[in-house]
Amino acid sequence: MPQEPSTLARPSGRERRLSALVAAGEAEVGSVMRFGVSTVRPSEDAAALVHPMGHAGVTRVVVTRSDGTLIGLLFAADVNS
Repeated sequence: MPQEPSTLARPSGRERRLSALVAAGEAEVGSVMRFGVSTVRPSEDAAALVHPMGHAGVTRVVVTRSDGTLIGLLFAADVNS
């Protein structure tokens, strides 16, 4: 379910600067990436994750195995549909 425009987070100054660098082709991945990414396991209840994701303004989470191997992404919109 799309969020109302009034509830969308506005990009920070840092995010706007990085977006400009990316658009200009002047940014390396290391300068744009985010640290401390939260992950979930494939066995977690998808419906139970949607509320906390929405509360945190997160639209997708990384799904990994216990050894850290990337499996995929969970999109909140996919769970709601």
